[in-house]
Amino acid sequence: MFNNFLVCIVLARTALFLRILSNSSNRRGGVAQQFLQTLSIMIQNIRSEEALFYLFSNNHINNLISYRFDFEDEEILAFYISFLRTIR
Repeated sequence: MFNNFLVCIVLARTALFLRILSNSSNRRGGVAQQFLQTLSIMIQNIRSEEALFYLFSNNHINNLISYRFDFEDEEILAFYISFLRTIR
């Protein structure tokens, strides 16, 4: 039950996070790092099949994968790769 709640909260906020990340200064540094790290940790800890289905059955994750983070920032690149490994 808590997993479903957590997924709903994160997905409801994904559009807001993408708007925040659309500011070029937020595509690198702490904001982007925290977002990618939090999402990775959340996905790793979800045990409910229903919550995982809900998380991956819409385009939110696809939008995040295709988002143009500032990959010149090596820490962002490392968090992004970690995020991709989490969802594989």
